Amino acid sequence: MWNQEKELDYLLELMNSSFHLGDAEATRRYFERQMSRARQFDNSYALARVYSGWGKIHREQGNADEAVEAYKRALDLLEPLHRRQQSASLLRELADSEARRGDYQPALEHLDRAGQIARETQDRNTEAFVLRSRAEIYVQLGDYAKAIELHQRARRILQDIGALYPAGGTAGDLGIAYERLGDDAKAEECYRDSLRSARRFVDVAEQERILTRLAELAVRRGSNAAAAQILRESLALSAHTGMARFRATTLLLLGRVYGKLGNFSEALKNLHDGLDAAKPLKNTELEFMGAHGLGEVLLKSGRTAEAEREFRAALTIGEQAGIPDAVRLAREGLGDVARHDGHLEDAALHYRAAIEVIESIRGRLESPEFKSTFLSGAINAYERLIDVLASQGNAREALYFAEKKQARAFLDTLAALKMQGRSPPVAVDRNF
Repeated sequence: MWNQEKELDYLLELMNSSFHLGDAEATRRYFERQMSRARQFDNSYALARVYSGWGKIHREQGNADEAVEAYKRALDLLEPLHRRQQSASLLRELADSEARRGDYQPALEHLDRAGQIARETQDRNTEAFVLRSRAEIYVQLGDYAKAIELHQRARRILQDIGALYPAGGTAGDLGIAYERLGDDAKAEECYRDSLRSARRFVDVAEQERILTRLAELAVRRGSNAAAAQILRESLALSAHTGMARFRATTLLLLGRVYGKLGNFSEALKNLHDGLDAAKPLKNTELEFMGAHGLGEVLLKSGRTAEAEREFRAALTIGEQAGIPDAVRLAREGLGDVARHDGHLEDAALHYRAAIEVIESIRGRLESPEFKSTFLSGAINAYERLIDVLASQGNAREALYFAEKKQARAFLDTLAALKMQGRSPPVAVDRNF
């Protein structure tokens, strides 16, 4: 039995290493080998671990549907074995993948189950990670104040039990919530804390993630040159590790920054290099990032026909992978191209489609609070649609969408008041 477990552990390690090195063919080969051996050994626990590992790879590749399927298979094998702590971790990972494809309600239900198991088994580490996962969903839903509260609770638990390494990562996630709320100073403070932790524990992946967030802050402040410098530092890290997935991400982001700087030739070069680095990884999110980034740069440089082609490629990726936010962004890009070329009817069509994606998700949410906060992701589409409708002389419909946008802004103000511990001055119906 010991030799069997050792062999399966070795194959799992080879699968993970192949994935991080960008060798998709070897990754699948080692997965299939694990499956064959686990079945041969008639080891349900080992088979559950194989499916779990396969789910993690699909999650990192951005293939939410495949990840959910793999995690569900792992859970079906694990729960009859009464391994409750492992089940709680799997439920959390399943929830993360469900949230990625917009299935927030089942994701929250699975996190409820995971949290209950963690509390009953007194597994404080898993309890903290469940809180982190819930916080990430609240970020996606636009309730940043709630996300901050949950991340802070998770961070305190991890610090209390001496888990300083994941506590540092939680600081980075907390920074994202502050950034989305608009508190850039607090966000940067959290990012700096997380970066110090990542350097202390020599976590190159976390360093790159946080450097990326700091670069995004610099872009929003208009410091595009500083952002480019930060990303070049991140690129140097990936060159040392040889990890293709990190290099691809940084190149794609660097391309976007050069686009904002108006250096379109350098932007396109980095975006194409990033896509080349991403190809062996078969990472859907990186492929989308590249296509969408190319669309943005080409549109800014006036090459609208090429921009449309890239946005359509991004739309196909988003639809096939089942990533709602990718579909929304691609639709907005296509709307921008049509508006630039004066095709207002087509522009309105794409902006409406972007809003429909958001509304379809909101329709699946049971909580009125979630319905109100999630609309924040569609603000850009609303603003652009209002502009197009006004240009067409469609005042009534433009006013309708303007009123919805105003209502959203008011709800954001309420969220900020809630974070400060202040009560809203008036009541508001959130079921608009």
